Amino acid sequence: MIIKPYKAVIFDIDGVLIPTEGLQYQAWVEALKELYRINFLPDTYKKGMVGNTHENIAGKIAEIFPQVKVDELLTLREKIIDELVQTADYETMPYAEYAINYFGINQVPIAFATGAVSEESAIKLSRSGLDKLVEIHNIPVIGKDMLDKGRGKPAPDSYLVAADRLGLKPDKLILTFEDTPAGVESALAAGTTCFAIPNEWTQNSVFPEEAIKYNNLEDAIKAVHKDYSFHPSLE
Repeated sequence: MIIKPYKAVIFDIDGVLIPTEGLQYQAWVEALKELYRINFLPDTYKKGMVGNTHENIAGKIAEIFPQVKVDELLTLREKIIDELVQTADYETMPYAEYAINYFGINQVPIAFATGAVSEESAIKLSRSGLDKLVEIHNIPVIGKDMLDKGRGKPAPDSYLVAADRLGLKPDKLILTFEDTPAGVESALAAGTTCFAIPNEWTQNSVFPEEAIKYNNLEDAIKAVHKDYSFHPSLE
């Protein structure tokens, strides 16, 4: 068996470490209902929208519902999600702490790359308790406000910036963990090796063939432990 080397890991947050896709969906539901009396069904959201930038999602919604004005929808949706984020209770995804600690304890460089803004991510990490691991393992958190406008996922910028913050060249020696097709596309476009971990919102999604798919983080980490070896000197 050939053992493959790696030099760092990057995790998405929403849907990989913290189950927040339902919160994102709720914000779209409330905004569309208030503005246009549209009943936005979960199956519609799951088909090609989960994990995309808010701008991309609003554009896709406007294609389905011509009465939707993208800027108007985004403005109200951002107000609603801000309120929801402030009041929601947060858990962690199964094996999230286990996965982070597996790499952290072994001195593997770790970064988080999320489609949310930094302030929103800080609240989620704090209330889920993952902020303690961020501090312990010195994990940089890359939010969409750190990217050029319109360069969120599926563009590769989140992962390019995360690799740069770790002082590393983005390539297949960096292992990434995503839960959506858009996120996987982003990680692959950055040149990394991507593990797809679908959740209830993406379990029926079609992922790029290059992704390495596992049912949960535990199975993915077991595969890393078996098939990969950490080499910090690689560049």
